[in-house]
Amino acid sequence: MNPLPELLSRIERLIGSKPITWKAIQKGYTQAERYVMQFEDDTSAFVKVATEVETIKWLRDEHKAYSVIKADFMPQIKAWEDGEFPILILEDLSAGDWPPPWTTDKIQKVFDTLKKLAAIKTEGEFRSLTGIKANVSRWADIEKDPAGFLSLGLVTKEWLEKSLPILIKAESAAVLEGDSLIHNDIRSDNICFSGNKTYFVDWNWVVKGNPVFDILAWLPSLYTEGGPTPWSFNINEPELIAGLAGFHAYHAYQPANFKGAEAIRALQLKLLKVYIPWIIEVLDLPNIENN
Repeated sequence: MNPLPELLSRIERLIGSKPITWKAIQKGYTQAERYVMQFEDDTSAFVKVATEVETIKWLRDEHKAYSVIKADFMPQIKAWEDGEFPILILEDLSAGDWPPPWTTDKIQKVFDTLKKLAAIKTEGEFRSLTGIKANVSRWADIEKDPAGFLSLGLVTKEWLEKSLPILIKAESAAVLEGDSLIHNDIRSDNICFSGNKTYFVDWNWVVKGNPVFDILAWLPSLYTEGGPTPWSFNINEPELIAGLAGFHAYHAYQPANFKGAEAIRALQLKLLKVYIPWIIEVLDLPNIENN
């Protein structure tokens, strides 16, 4: 993918130097265009460009996060331009260490950085995590129509019938409230280690609430990339784990009817395969093989 001449002109005006080479970054789950660009003045930058309604909103939300949150785990913002298709230009971290592989030290650095994020206090600039309550109450939806979830072939009908009352009770008690900042999209492709710093990127989902949410949402993906099992960390939030499991259980079988949906559904299914043994462990549910 090559940026249009009009885009290159906008970037040159914002940076004050002409882009001479660029590489399109083909990752992520949105339709935003992403480039690492080299400029005539021997500098480089990461460029993200909105392309349609959703990415316009998300890029504005991300710029808001960079404007409000001042911390060393945030990449430096180099330029911003709103308009019909906003542009966000950030420090180039492409030469950094992007996991996997994982080490004990890198895992601890992520925990330490999440702790620093949770300690930042803001005055109402971000919405509350409680706004996603419906998304962590999906076992109740599955009870109404279990066929879609069962079609994934991960559990038996008997297991689901025995487990649903426990899962629904647990998810309804999940604690979302809190005044901590939450990144709300911690995965390896949003984490970079550079020098002695740990960076988080992609800040368009920031909310305030229970800081354990970020950890519980991250650990299954860590495990799929060679990390420890989520339950080995002994985090005592079974209700929130049940809610996150229900989110993936519900969405993994939904139609892939939008651009990029197939990759998102595949990721949700992959993580669900980790959440299921985790909820069995923390909620003492029946073992699947016994049903």
